Amino acid sequence: MQSHTTLKPILIIDDEEMVLGMMSQALATKGYHTDTASSGEDGIVKILSGDYSLVITDIQMPGIQGTELVARIKDTEKGDIPVIGISGTPWRLNEGLFDAVLSKPCPLKTLFASVEHFLSPPPDLDKP
Repeated sequence: MQSHTTLKPILIIDDEEMVLGMMSQALATKGYHTDTASSGEDGIVKILSGDYSLVITDIQMPGIQGTELVARIKDTEKGDIPVIGISGTPWRLNEGLFDAVLSKPCPLKTLFASVEHFLSPPPDLDKP
């Protein structure tokens, strides 16, 4: 089983510095490495030049919003990176662009469960 320390980092994108810090710290308590971007523009640059296991992005941001960001990611060679969107109004999203959408604020238990869902290795079907 792959440990959290051997995974590629998780990129967190949000225009609120406090949210970036809180999410990074929370995920660090579970052994995840994170990187942050404070705008959609910075997020796209980091995704295209870096190597991430998962992206967590705010949806409502100045400039490039989360919906545009995920559409751009999916149209690149990095399009297989799972993207979790976080929104204060998740029920308004019906585009199906995101791999998951969480409400903001998000309970840590829900955040951890979603991250584990996307980063857990698939079961070894060859084992009895």
